[in-house]
Amino acid sequence: MKETTAIKNDVQVIQKILERYMDTLDSMTAAVAILKAMQKETKHIHDGEVFYVHKDKCGTLVLTKESVAKIQIKEILKSYVEEEDKVQKCFVLLTVCTKSFAVKIEGAGSKIYSELMRHSASSERERKFQDNLKKAISASVCTFETYACSPGIDKEGMLQFKPSYCYYNDQNGRQVLLDNDFIIPAVGYIASELESLAKENKCRLGNKFEYVLFLGTIIRKLIDSGVSEKHAWDMVCNDYETLHLWLDSGYLMEIFEPTGAIESPRSICPRICQYRNLAKDEQTGSYWYVAGPLTGHFSEGNLPLANIELFENRNSWRDVTVGWFVR
Repeated sequence: MKETTAIKNDVQVIQKILERYMDTLDSMTAAVAILKAMQKETKHIHDGEVFYVHKDKCGTLVLTKESVAKIQIKEILKSYVEEEDKVQKCFVLLTVCTKSFAVKIEGAGSKIYSELMRHSASSERERKFQDNLKKAISASVCTFETYACSPGIDKEGMLQFKPSYCYYNDQNGRQVLLDNDFIIPAVGYIASELESLAKENKCRLGNKFEYVLFLGTIIRKLIDSGVSEKHAWDMVCNDYETLHLWLDSGYLMEIFEPTGAIESPRSICPRICQYRNLAKDEQTGSYWYVAGPLTGHFSEGNLPLANIELFENRNSWRDVTVGWFVR
């Protein structure tokens, strides 16, 4: 799998960030140079190992373990910005705002799911998930895209699947929180409003069976990353806290790699919400909700990702709920 380092080839996005740290003329020149550096490099993942391919001055393809584009971008920034702290902030914002967090989920016909059906369930939750997976396979769910990042809203009111916050290392090597104020978390909407928001942004709320395939993909990726089959199922179906600790440990360097490999495995479980709102259940007219990674899910503590509940349009949850959008 590979990903172009510049997923969003938009020089205006880059320039908008640069204008915080340099004058308009310099920002235009620097934006073009940074975009060129991004476009010359691709990121590859093979057997869990990350490497980069770029063209040298002679046009020869060169493979490296470190991103040459990142080094070049920092050098460009340093030629316009004197303060190291500002260089770091600008670089982190560029990384976040030009990166795609889209994730391709294979349709129900993939062998990923038929292999998962052979798992010997060790708990009622695992059996329930397998039952849902069987129904998703029977429903012939098609391949779709979702996002390894909670949705945000930009200043134009459009959905953006980028982190609303990130971190950078200051001059003393300390990790400092940096708000990405180009984007705010897309909370404050009830389910029916999320449907309208999705339509305006040419996407939709994902349904229950799509979410089940999404979780199946997580289990498969955990196993591919070296987690035992038993442990991977336990993380997703039984014990969210275990998955939470593994993600925080940094051991799982890459969970997804399809259309937008994520630098931080934390992004697979967005932290800004308690609940994620799925599409309406056609039979009951109620909506499916799944637990996010914060405490107090459905008043039962930290429920696992595989816990899917059916509720009416919950007005009281709007400030802690985001939509689970797909395309």
